[in-house]
Amino acid sequence: DMIHPSDVAEDYIWEKFGETYFAQDLKTFLSKWKEIQQALNHRAFHPSSPAHQAFLKETLKRLESLKDTIDVENEVALIRSRIENSQNTGT
Repeated sequence: DMIHPSDVAEDYIWEKFGETYFAQDLKTFLSKWKEIQQALNHRAFHPSSPAHQAFLKETLKRLESLKDTIDVENEVALIRSRIENSQNTGT
């Protein structure tokens, strides 16, 4: 309807806005944060597998490295609960 932009249009506008107005530090942070968000949204087929455990621990390290920049308490708690739950249900 040309009144409401599509998701693709919103992403394009946000990208161009960021390229123009965001400082390099913010661009770097947003890139890291996007990767962490993708990791948080990841659903494992085999949560107790060694590979997934390593993935969770790496995600936890990445989150903890941001503690001094932003509040990641909820995200850290989520990953810790996933680690604990997968260890409790593992074989």
